[in-house]
Amino acid sequence: MNLSNPSSGVFTHLDSFEILELKTLLTLLNSAVGTSLLYGGPSSAFTSLDFASRSQVLASLSRSPIGLRRKAFNGLKRLLMGTALSYNAKGESEAPHNPVWSSLKYPGPPVEASNVTAGFDFIGKSYVNVSSDDEFDYIIIGSGCGGSVVARQLCKVGKCLIIEKGTPLPSDLKDVSQCESEGMSKFYEKGSLLTTSDGSLMILAGSALGGGEVNRRALVRS
Repeated sequence: MNLSNPSSGVFTHLDSFEILELKTLLTLLNSAVGTSLLYGGPSSAFTSLDFASRSQVLASLSRSPIGLRRKAFNGLKRLLMGTALSYNAKGESEAPHNPVWSSLKYPGPPVEASNVTAGFDFIGKSYVNVSSDDEFDYIIIGSGCGGSVVARQLCKVGKCLIIEKGTPLPSDLKDVSQCESEGMSKFYEKGSLLTTSDGSLMILAGSALGGGEVNRRALVRS
């Protein structure tokens, strides 16, 4: 992880203050004094501790009554889990590979694009440039479960515009790699790193054309 280049990897989804917080946290964990301050007791540098001791420090942070310590734990958890799940190492075959996949008994995404099938059809999807001279009877913010249903009904009685901030899906699903690194970065709010304002709760929220519903369909059969 390259802390000196905020424009790469996970940092593309963090603002400048969050990057500063992360750098400060990692700097503290790299020293005995910093680890002791976070842990609330005598300790060596986190990076020099054995596995059992590191686990004890992290468990203490997660249960701490002090909000900043819980925030530090959740920040580490979301960063490390996101990095571990989205890590993609390509070998000579250029096929995506992640060392974590084998322990999860996950074979990885299909290597050949021809193996990818949508299982459904896109209906009348188009992306247009809207000028200031265009007039609409209804403007709907968001294309999720609520917005898309309302838009479908209002289109029957007037001219309707849907505004969506999320990433458009490719017209051909063969262009989707199905790698976690791409999916989490493009189709989830803040690259899947969204949390509550105090950092105590991780929020996995979809952000794409179709809203969170696009991601929910991948998890829940409907």
